[in-house]
Amino acid sequence: MANNKNNNKTANKPVDIKDEIVDTTVTEVEADSEIEANDNEDIKDVLADLKELTGASSEVEAPVKAPASEYKLLSTDKVECRSLFHGKLTYKSPINGALYTWNHYGATRKMTVEELETMNNHKPAYLNKPYLVVSDPAIVEEFNLADVYRKVHGFTKLSVELQTKSVTFLRKRVKDLVEVGLREHVIAEVRKQRIEKALVNIDIISMLSEVLKTVIE
Repeated sequence: MANNKNNNKTANKPVDIKDEIVDTTVTEVEADSEIEANDNEDIKDVLADLKELTGASSEVEAPVKAPASEYKLLSTDKVECRSLFHGKLTYKSPINGALYTWNHYGATRKMTVEELETMNNHKPAYLNKPYLVVSDPAIVEEFNLADVYRKVHGFTKLSVELQTKSVTFLRKRVKDLVEVGLREHVIAEVRKQRIEKALVNIDIISMLSEVLKTVIE
């Protein structure tokens, strides 16, 4: 009887199979790290792609004539600023009342470094939302805009990522794009892929509907 009890104990003992199971779940932390690894381009390359995103030539002529550590912008230097706002965008300086207008998405105006500093101090949403993309890498660095621009830059990769990335990764990517004002861009790209029957993953479509707060058909 003792032997039978021992045998029963052995038979009923749970089998530890943790070493046999491979967890393929992509966590938010892993998704964040993957996006950061993929989006670590030089800021000049990012600015070139952003010009292309707004329908302009992708060529960026950086005004930097010396190493970044030695290059100093003058307050009177003028910098090209390109609108990322869909519609007419206006900015009125709180210091001197100067009015700047961008009539459509992708329109450009030049602003002095001094005025950009005023904008950054008093109406930072223009640069941090961003409603505008500043074309000078030195300004981008000085105003700590690189991370914001890299999020915007993520849109240039979205069409491929919708086909190749996980739901978790794409949730992070789309949230970043919505945060920087590109919700309508994302919706247009997603609907284009649905029409072309390139996007068929039900889980991804469901996630997109949730994050974008719209029906993805």
